Amino acid sequence: MISTLDLVITTDTCVAHLAGAMAKPVWILLPHLSDWRWMQETETTPWYPTARLLRQSTPGDWAGLIDRVIMQLREFFSAGQWLTTSPMEHKSLPSQLIPV
Repeated sequence: MISTLDLVITTDTCVAHLAGAMAKPVWILLPHLSDWRWMQETETTPWYPTARLLRQSTPGDWAGLIDRVIMQLREFFSAGQWLTTSPMEHKSLPSQLIPV
């Protein structure tokens, strides 16, 4: 199922590792102080070149992180970065992103 996605957004789970190993674009949502493998103060990881690490700005601030993800997701779609396959395979751009 991951292979059919244009972008995977997940926390530090096996889904993040599987998407990264498949070289799928993946945004990994992390707590302020994350596991050692994600290092600190970086948005990239040497293990998965297609991964983007997104961290809480302060401990426990998941709402702030989700707000940033929504903003960056809008930019991702408006910039056409979601076109990882032939543009003919995508019928249309989502008209609106709804925050969860």
